[in-house]
Amino acid sequence: RAHECERAFKTRAQRRERVPMAAAAAATLRKQLAVAEALEGNLTGCIYSDPAGADDTIYDQVAPVLRQRVGRLLNDKMPTGVAVSAAMNHGGPFPATGHPGFTAVGMPTSIRRFSSLWCFDGVRQHRLPPALQDKNPTGTLWRCVDGDPTQADVSPGD
Repeated sequence: RAHECERAFKTRAQRRERVPMAAAAAATLRKQLAVAEALEGNLTGCIYSDPAGADDTIYDQVAPVLRQRVGRLLNDKMPTGVAVSAAMNHGGPFPATGHPGFTAVGMPTSIRRFSSLWCFDGVRQHRLPPALQDKNPTGTLWRCVDGDPTQADVSPGD
């Protein structure tokens, strides 16, 4: 049965048909990348991984592919609602968004439909881009933390 699903998914993806999906499981890295590459724009993408980090190498290859296709990348959790924040992209990257006026929640610049706003939710520190990790990568980079501009490192628990 799994092979039938895989064949159907590949056929629809090759024809660029929409592939409605709640979850996909793939046994190999090659198949995981194929699934991620076949997706069009989506609201969220969730990657469930080993809490001990045994699959960090796989995550590091799959996440960048999925990141380009989703508005919100989650790690080890299901998407809940949409948070009202400047970083929250509601609608995913084009073409997931159906209307240019509704690509973000609570953000005046949401009209910029073709922007690629990124939101990381529950993603472990070492998997975040350096500018988003608690430690300021340069010590001089200005970042907005809890609404306040700062160049300081963020203390866990702040």
